[in-house]
Amino acid sequence: MDSTSKRKEMSTDANDYTEKWTDVLDHATKAGVSKDDWYSRCGRLSGFGLVLPVKANSISQATEDGCYRLTSRAVRLLGLLGRNLDRTAYPKTLYHAAMEPVTVDDEDEESALGEGWAESPDAFK
Repeated sequence: MDSTSKRKEMSTDANDYTEKWTDVLDHATKAGVSKDDWYSRCGRLSGFGLVLPVKANSISQATEDGCYRLTSRAVRLLGLLGRNLDRTAYPKTLYHAAMEPVTVDDEDEESALGEGWAESPDAFK
């Protein structure tokens, strides 16, 4: 596979996670998941070898915040499950011929929209 066709996969670099951890917690809160429940879920995933705890980065996180990163095992599992591993794919704006554009944050939000959405308004010309 040449470099132009190589997919950008999810990172297992701890720094990538600590820089975005506040956003992760905000997203969980908006989804109705408390901070305690989020950390509990991460702890459970750790037991399966899918995430590992990493030290908080004092520049981008509060010192009381923990952080978890995906393991390479988790990245392989997500790939087997057919999840999009391109971490630059979301968020993205989708367009519809009869509706206002919508920004989605992940594959689940995108599939929940149903049929008739495109990544460019040019698709409807």
